[in-house]
Amino acid sequence: MDVCVLDHEDAGWFAKSWHQDCRLRYVEGYATSLTRDAAARGILAREDPLSSRSPLFGTAAWDRPCALFLNEKHSATVLFHGVGGDCAVPTPIGGPIITDVDRLAVKEFRSFDPARVDNRQNQIWLILDEPYSREDLGCDVSDVIFCGSPRATPVQAP
Repeated sequence: MDVCVLDHEDAGWFAKSWHQDCRLRYVEGYATSLTRDAAARGILAREDPLSSRSPLFGTAAWDRPCALFLNEKHSATVLFHGVGGDCAVPTPIGGPIITDVDRLAVKEFRSFDPARVDNRQNQIWLILDEPYSREDLGCDVSDVIFCGSPRATPVQAP
């Protein structure tokens, strides 16, 4: 997915400037017979069996019921969804990049239908957000007091 979103920097109660962030989002899911602990330990054993940090996937997220690893530097997440658990299948555009759907533009290159995922098996999900553009937009000149957005929707390359 190619995802662009308009967002703002705050100064108290009002926005002080706007920017457009664009990123590519990859979402892949795999069925597994492993338990959550076995999946996490299997990933760690391949990379560094004495650490709770994976160089590729980030820090082990033992305290989060749905996440196995979080890597803030590369916006990578590894999720584990067990049968009968409370974790939802990730949507292709869900996650921290969505702030307001009116300020969102998405181009789908390939996607999956979350309704077609077989929830009778445990699943491991990999999500990677790769930023490729950040454009500073400032404020709309007709709304400098409240610093309105200079764009109604994000602009994406064709």
